[in-house]
Amino acid sequence: MSDPPRPRNCYSRFWLDLTGTCRCAPNLRSVDVVYKTDGSKENKIIDIPACFSPPIGMLPKGSTAMSFGLVKAAIVAWKLLVLAVEIYAIVIDFTKNTDVFRLGYLTIWAYLLATTYSLLSLVNTIVPVSTVPAPEPSAVENTGSPTVRIQFSSIATSSSSYDDYKVSSRIKITWLFFTLSAVAQMTVTVLFWFLVFNGGTPSVFSVLAHGVIFVLIWVDGVGINRIPVRLRHWFELCLPTFVAYIIWTVLQSPLVFEIENPFFDDDKIYPVVDWGESPWLSLSLTSGLVLIFTPISHSLLWALSLAGRRYVDVDAAAAGCDEEDIALYEVEK
Repeated sequence: MSDPPRPRNCYSRFWLDLTGTCRCAPNLRSVDVVYKTDGSKENKIIDIPACFSPPIGMLPKGSTAMSFGLVKAAIVAWKLLVLAVEIYAIVIDFTKNTDVFRLGYLTIWAYLLATTYSLLSLVNTIVPVSTVPAPEPSAVENTGSPTVRIQFSSIATSSSSYDDYKVSSRIKITWLFFTLSAVAQMTVTVLFWFLVFNGGTPSVFSVLAHGVIFVLIWVDGVGINRIPVRLRHWFELCLPTFVAYIIWTVLQSPLVFEIENPFFDDDKIYPVVDWGESPWLSLSLTSGLVLIFTPISHSLLWALSLAGRRYVDVDAAAAGCDEEDIALYEVEK
């Protein structure tokens, strides 16, 4: 008989998710390994098609093809609406501000990230996601879903091939763009209303660009889709992205290259960020943004995604497979 697992106090989903980068663990994968305090672990398989290609996984068993088609049409209409709002905001913004310097604003990058994600999200619903071509399975476990099944294969047996058999490139890109766009949209929304908006009656465009798109992205990503956000993605994606933007504000300022801002007489990209006259205040504001606000935003996004995360109803451990031996494949109807 094998010895019972030793109790451990520091193992948790939160801790292992956050420290995965340090352990070189795969981050865009379809398996959550949940370590318990008694020393045991549970392998939970994320239903990738249900998380990225609704209405897969949304309808109960026995649903007809017509009901599936109607729900899919409604979701496609929703995603088209989200994409149209984002494109409208970009067109209006660049119609009013044609100077190329406009690309230096964080709001524009939040637009572009959100639009790219929404386009991928729409495509993933119209053309449901799949992984690599399915190899011959050694065993097949029916999950009870008309569109998804689990195949246990001996092909993905090493860490180098793990991700290839877990998540397709299209899903990896969608996953990354959603995380970045969701955090960026929340950031520009809060910063605009608290630091940039000068009072009075806000314009319809200001509300659209700094609020409506933020809500649409979060509803689509964690409500319509159920994208499984990782805590470690803040360290791997959000942190370098926002640090790079802060570096740009320094380079643009009179402190370095003194790049002219055609929209303001004093040439600062944002009035509250003045690296020339108030470097310590600017450093405090940007550090608080990057090291306090964005982790809070990302943690909220992670918590919401965790609450609605969709798993396949199969226990990988009970099936006698390690997490590296599991691959999700969509079954064509």
